[in-house]
Amino acid sequence: MGIFKEMAGCGAYFIEIGNYDKDSWSELMIKEMGQNVKPFLDDIRQWSLIIAQRRKSTQIMKVNCWEFQKCDKHAGGEQGNHIVVCPVFKETKLNGIHGGENGGRACWVVPGTLCGGRIKRSLIPKFMACNLCDFKKAVLKEERSDCVVSDKFLNMLIH
Repeated sequence: MGIFKEMAGCGAYFIEIGNYDKDSWSELMIKEMGQNVKPFLDDIRQWSLIIAQRRKSTQIMKVNCWEFQKCDKHAGGEQGNHIVVCPVFKETKLNGIHGGENGGRACWVVPGTLCGGRIKRSLIPKFMACNLCDFKKAVLKEERSDCVVSDKFLNMLIH
């Protein structure tokens, strides 16, 4: 696992210095790490993007889901004597991903979201609803080739 972290760190460095183009980025990685890196370039790029986005603390934060959807971070309102806060806003493991605050630009992988004022507890209906969501479509379109795939987010949430 150590060599993978080293490769992802190297890839993040190339992204941080402005090499976003996937082809030239890949050439640099092969030159730096050797031919054995070729089969792993896609995974390394995904993790490198995550690392680079997290390191870039001065980045301009982009529109988060609650801003796009025009909902309150406390969209669940009050339950009993306490206010329900959307888990997307509280999900710090995803902070900085795609330029968002906490889970605000990767909300589709966060369970129990308060989308549209309704709690999405089950992953299957949530998955279907999120695939139709204009916000998710906008993020994927905006991020294009630099979009980190959902299974990497899920792995971050689990560990």
